[in-house]
Amino acid sequence: VTGEAFTAVTDHAEDMVPYDWHESVKYAEAYDAPGSFVAFPAYEFTGSRQIYSGYRGDDSGFGHAHVIQREPGHERRHIYQSDTPTVQALLNAVDPDVTMPIPHHPADMQFPWDWTDYDETVAPVVELYQDYRGASEFPDDPRHIELPQTEDSRHYLQPVLDDGVRVGFTSSGDHYSISFAGVFVAERTRDAVFEALQERRCYATTGARMKLEFRADEKLMGSVVPTGGSQ
Repeated sequence: VTGEAFTAVTDHAEDMVPYDWHESVKYAEAYDAPGSFVAFPAYEFTGSRQIYSGYRGDDSGFGHAHVIQREPGHERRHIYQSDTPTVQALLNAVDPDVTMPIPHHPADMQFPWDWTDYDETVAPVVELYQDYRGASEFPDDPRHIELPQTEDSRHYLQPVLDDGVRVGFTSSGDHYSISFAGVFVAERTRDAVFEALQERRCYATTGARMKLEFRADEKLMGSVVPTGGSQ
């Protein structure tokens, strides 16, 4: 309906029973059409503060993440599993060759992402924008839209980049919203899109349907380009 080339429907996993996950995978399989349209099995991971009202630890690790699966059949790691109560535990638990967590609205006031010990090899891309909450690039960004964002700059993406963390950016919808991520691929297949995200050959838009190809020294977006100097 929206003219997308690939998608992942990410229902909250803490609300899923095994039948729900089976149905989600079934529909992803039904609509996946290699060469034309890509549909990933996926879910939304939620940190445990929202679920375990009796939790009394520190407030780190309670972000949300879209989790996409390269192929159906891989185990989902959702909030009720004792080994993944926090986003850090999720990053430690998944196999990055088949499962990709994507931090979702990382600067949200209620569920800010904790970047401590972030593993960019497991989660190489981050949601920069969605048109329900706005941007997570820097505090006081004029693209904040509806729900409140945290005032703590540590949860935004610009300080993460300043610290040398290499991540690519995506954009996505939430609830009733639509904004888009673009990927640079040679073909429309799950493997191609997944690998493009792994290599950070992707970009976020605020809803514009733009096609972007960016290179530096003949290397595609997301590449590491040696400078030959100390800077």
